[in-house]
Amino acid sequence: MNTQAINPAETGSQTTEWIQAVGGFFRNFALIELLTIQFAARMADPFKYKSMKKKFLPQRLTWISDNIHEHCAAGADKIDSLIEILDAIREQSYFRNVLAHGAAGFSFPGTEEGAVAAQAALVGVLNFKPDDDTQDAEMISLEEIRGRCEESSSLAKRLLDALNGLELSKLAQA
Repeated sequence: MNTQAINPAETGSQTTEWIQAVGGFFRNFALIELLTIQFAARMADPFKYKSMKKKFLPQRLTWISDNIHEHCAAGADKIDSLIEILDAIREQSYFRNVLAHGAAGFSFPGTEEGAVAAQAALVGVLNFKPDDDTQDAEMISLEEIRGRCEESSSLAKRLLDALNGLELSKLAQA
């Protein structure tokens, strides 16, 4: 790999597209994190809340799912809808971790003898823990990240609507 062809300060349109997609995805998950902490704040006593806000997102999602029936008088349809949202967020959170910890994947254009080496182009994020055990790694494309960004935006909005639309109560033993 010609690491000299990698320019970390490159600011072209391709870089902007990556920044918007990846940044948008992480912005959406920052909102989701905040919303799950708000669920815990509205559902848990102060001691439990202090513990829950320090937990990883999947742990908070599970706690909310496991305890929402006791803390909300809404109908089963609304609660089931919230649990579906939480389950979808849990699935997206695995992708978030892959994206956060993946390495940048570059293409290195070939050059003719004596020509100046072309700059490397970012082509994806390498997932070193692919679902397919026969693969050493898989490439996550910009298009997939854009799609995941849209999904996470929708999930964040649905979670916010659920938080604002449910009356939650705190129980001493939750």
